[in-house]
Formats: sequence, C-alpha cells, structure tokens
Amino acid sequence: MYHKKEKKESVLTKYAKHIGISAVVIGALIAIIIIIILWWFYGYKYIIISGGETALEALNSTL
Repeated sequence: MYHKKEKKESVLTKYAKHIGISAVVIGALIAIIIIIILWWFYGYKYIIISGGETALEALNSTL
C-alpha cells in the first residue's frame, strides 16, 4: 500500500514538472509577444535611444 502511494506521488510530480516547464515556456512566449507589440507601437527609435528604458516604462504602465 505504501509503495502504491509513493508511485502515485512520483507520477503527480512528473506531471507537475511538465506543467511547470510548459507554464514557463508559455510565459516567456507571452512576454516576447508583448515586447514585440510594444516595440511595434512605440517604435524602435525610442527604445534604442533610451536603451530599453522606454520599453520597461511601457510594461510597467500597462501592468
């Protein structure tokens, strides 16, 4: 009985790891898409001039 419980937990942790990895990947993709959209709307010139500060300010104002 103890061994069965242990096996079940290991399967759950395996799924949790996969969900965690996919969540990180999805989060990273969403962040990249947001940055691209902001870059497209605000223009690359402003971001290059300010060294990326404009992009950070825009992200902070949206959040």
